[in-house]
Amino acid sequence: MIACSIMDSLADPHFGNDIAEMSSSIDLIDQFVAIGTSKGLYVSSPSVQASSAQQTIFDVNVFKTGVRISDPLFEEVYSGAANLEFPKNSGKHVVFAANFIVAAKKQNASNFDVHPLNGFQTAFAPGPISNTGGLVGDYILKLTKQQIVAHQAGAGQLNYVMPDAIKNWPAFGDSTLGVAPDLAPFFDANSNGCYDPQNGDYPIIKGDQAIYWINHPLDKNLELEYHWMMYGFSAQGTALDSSLFVQYTIVNRAQVAYDSVQVGLFLDTDLGNAVDDYVGCDSINNVMYSYNGTLFDAGQGSSSGYGNSTPAVGVKFLSDSMSSLIYYNIGPSSNGDPATAQDWLNYMNAKWKNGTAMRYGGNGFNSSGVSNVNTTHMFTGDPVALTGWTELTPGGAQPQNQSGDRRLFGAIPAFSLQPNERKTIEIALGVGKTPGTNTVIGQNINAMVATLNKAKFFNDSIQLPALSFATTDTCGALSINDFIATKGVNLSIFPVPSSGDLTIEAEEQIRLIEVYDMKGAKVMSLPTRQNKAQLSLSDYRDGFYLIRVQLEDDTWLIRKVIKQQ
Repeated sequence: MIACSIMDSLADPHFGNDIAEMSSSIDLIDQFVAIGTSKGLYVSSPSVQASSAQQTIFDVNVFKTGVRISDPLFEEVYSGAANLEFPKNSGKHVVFAANFIVAAKKQNASNFDVHPLNGFQTAFAPGPISNTGGLVGDYILKLTKQQIVAHQAGAGQLNYVMPDAIKNWPAFGDSTLGVAPDLAPFFDANSNGCYDPQNGDYPIIKGDQAIYWINHPLDKNLELEYHWMMYGFSAQGTALDSSLFVQYTIVNRAQVAYDSVQVGLFLDTDLGNAVDDYVGCDSINNVMYSYNGTLFDAGQGSSSGYGNSTPAVGVKFLSDSMSSLIYYNIGPSSNGDPATAQDWLNYMNAKWKNGTAMRYGGNGFNSSGVSNVNTTHMFTGDPVALTGWTELTPGGAQPQNQSGDRRLFGAIPAFSLQPNERKTIEIALGVGKTPGTNTVIGQNINAMVATLNKAKFFNDSIQLPALSFATTDTCGALSINDFIATKGVNLSIFPVPSSGDLTIEAEEQIRLIEVYDMKGAKVMSLPTRQNKAQLSLSDYRDGFYLIRVQLEDDTWLIRKVIKQQ
């Protein structure tokens, strides 16, 4: 029986009383993997789907997209399909993929490490940086504002059922696994530096719906940790309903400073039909965007077109200025797809892959209409008014560009990061669509920019509670002695294993029942004044739990249970 094998494993010699030994002990029991650490017993199933495949859905407003912990934004890597649907459930998409590209140089180093080298790559390891391989945990979670409000009112109440995303919020990391303690931000109700949701602590999120995840580069040369939050608002008829926000935080987990970090956003827009798009830039409003190159957007293959009602889509940098914007073509040419670290560094600094500066006019590189004036932003003109430098008015004798599959790359100014310092970058993605059918190419650009400006105004006005980060990973942790059952006391807990409902019975009156999860965190507290009590773990995940029972004479008894479906 699973329960017996788990219990028996606790008496195994390599789960002994030596804490140093305990921190490195691993055992395979039936279908469970048990890992003993000084912070508690971790139990997981190898049959569970790999965390790299973990996905949840953002769908709070007119957008719908899957979020996968190891993938780029908006791309369905496994199927190779666009994944940002607008309007949701329409089968039409506005973006194929997006990804932040990071170039970072450690103090006294001569070269930059760049990650990822391909904007479409699955190049992230799930979870925070750890000195153990195969780190397992809930590092992608979906929360709503409604759940937070309900938790604020219900925490500590007898019949309150805490949502998994609040119980398992990755506020702190286990130092025995080489994980930093200060992970996801939370409100610390009792200011003890610990994440205690049962005592009123709660995750800090933005929006009516938020997805939070943590990953890091597969490239071990880059000791950076990425913390993401995608969020949005349900506000029909407003600019917020047509906006999606991404908060991207970079944390330096190296022992030395990164004296230069450069970041750019890769954006592959596919407005319905992927091969008939134009791109542009509003450098004043820090917006890069895409619009349809034809009045009628026909479908292409499995991609549904928007017909004669194609929106414009854009991304606005909220927290930083857009220091450069470059458009590049598909293929290996000097103004094509970047493939090396130096290629990305050049694009971040408004240079082509061969190192030449981007110039105003034409294609900015080698076409007719290219001037001798260096510039940092491409296609900054007005496509509707047909003024300035646009794909419709490239300049000189060059006719308007042929529409196609476009890639954009916008960068922000460089910065430095001290050890454990973090830098947060925020963007908003929005669409614009004027009523009726399209009569002029680019007619929805102004509506899109207006949507994004309103989104920024609202986002800037959000008032958050004071952010706290865990200062220790031992909060609420039980000692190794807590895994030793008390002898000679008549306390019964049944059934074991249990599908959720437990009965607890003692000879003396019970004052308090506490339940701890396999990380040693308290997940339930149940006061009573009876010899017999019932509690339910039905809403909690399967696994190993400790039940601590306080009797009327202040004696504490500890028993172990397994919850499984």
